[in-house]
Amino acid sequence: MHYGRIPRDHRGRAGVSARPRIPAIFLSLTITLAIIAAAGFLPAPGTARAEDGSPPSIDAFLSEHIRNHRLPGGALAVARSDGGVQIYARGNAGEDRPMTPDTPLYIASISKTFTAVATMQLAERGMLDLDDTVEEYLPGFSVAGSQGSGAITLRHLLTHTSGLSERDLGETPRARVEVAEAAAALGEVTPTAEPGERFIYFNRGYTLLGAVIEEVSGLSYGDYLELNILEPLGMDSTFTDPTQAAEAGLATGHGSLFGWPIAREQEFLQYAVPAGFIISTARDMGRYSAALLAGGSFGEATILSPESVEALWTDTGGDVPYALGWMLSEVGDERVVSHGGSLENYASQLVLLPDRGVGAVVLFNGNHLLYNTTSHAGLVEDMALVLTGQSPGEGTSTGMVGAILLFIFLVVAGLSLRSVIRLVGWRREVADAPRARVMRDILVPTVLSIATLSLVPVALGAITDQNIPWSLFYLGAPDLALIILVPAITALSVGVFRLVGYLSARVPVRSDMTS
Repeated sequence: MHYGRIPRDHRGRAGVSARPRIPAIFLSLTITLAIIAAAGFLPAPGTARAEDGSPPSIDAFLSEHIRNHRLPGGALAVARSDGGVQIYARGNAGEDRPMTPDTPLYIASISKTFTAVATMQLAERGMLDLDDTVEEYLPGFSVAGSQGSGAITLRHLLTHTSGLSERDLGETPRARVEVAEAAAALGEVTPTAEPGERFIYFNRGYTLLGAVIEEVSGLSYGDYLELNILEPLGMDSTFTDPTQAAEAGLATGHGSLFGWPIAREQEFLQYAVPAGFIISTARDMGRYSAALLAGGSFGEATILSPESVEALWTDTGGDVPYALGWMLSEVGDERVVSHGGSLENYASQLVLLPDRGVGAVVLFNGNHLLYNTTSHAGLVEDMALVLTGQSPGEGTSTGMVGAILLFIFLVVAGLSLRSVIRLVGWRREVADAPRARVMRDILVPTVLSIATLSLVPVALGAITDQNIPWSLFYLGAPDLALIILVPAITALSVGVFRLVGYLSARVPVRSDMTS
């Protein structure tokens, strides 16, 4: 955005041949969209090999990943099907506390695997059928559409093929709304697609499953997990209540601003616990992973049969390789089942190699939109490679990306400041300027800024099938948001100021003169 003085010729008239300047908002928007588009192609940072060329240890992998991405801290557990669990922790948990294997952290969307296990437990006991419709268990549930709610089954919810999307939803429930109330509040939502037609990641679908679990079992979701999964596996430091987690030393979450972590409080959504708000530790998650690798058993406890565990990991033949609450992939010839998790201030990844009987889970108390879309996604392959004695590839560090973002921000902020400074003398300059030129200089950046502020959330929603308002975009990537917001708001302010100045300069001054 550039609002320099209109150049004048030797007669003092406004020059009409001045070259148009590119508004800073246009520059910043173009650069930011390019960064987001390119993010998927950035190579994720790997862990350097040891000096002798050998692959990194899992401990070295954790340390290097934290350092490369300037994450505050992380904890990792390696689990084996024989019940063995190794645990590691590096960095800090916030407020000068060291991260430990027993520090609670949000596991985010790994929570969905617990909901899938609980649903499968009830199916094993004959208390529900995965191919029953949701309304058979939640009579108040309804959606609009050609087939309506009668076609959406529990299996559709588990596989994210219900046809519902976050963009279809109305007002977000209050943070402390319970699972059943949030499920009932879905109302007459219009689906994006027909049930079973395509994969659309839908967090609230797991809220619906949580409500089904509550209805069938007669217990709250948290109590059901406690009695049927957590207590049998000895997961004493896993919580569905943030108050209990805080008392146990919950790690402070962090966002990232230009590559540096910033401590922030994580909002807790009670209704979304089945989808993404369980809190656990590396030690507990190691036990959970070991139980699944062993076909549903850990020590003397059994939470699922081997057949049910395998059913959770069986491809359902959709357009995305997502089974019943688990992502499916291959690294080389190795079968991999996994699930990642991402909140504004926490990130996690659970990776299991069932045929090898080994897996790992890592929990971090930091996150950022670009980290989540690049390196966090690459953790599945990186962890699988390390678990199989191989080395991840090299790549770009988040610290470097942060430095690039800071440079871009300083450039657009400087251009924005210059446009404000050059407002001095605006009314004098427009007195002789051609009206078309003045209106172009006013309207182009003003309209572009309004369009930017309005359309960025729409574009993000279209790309992700999620509802991403400016507030959520700012939480996920405050630096990217500032790169767009600063010049956009400046452009709008300057445009309004110039328009007012131009109009006032054109108003004739009335003079009452007497002879």
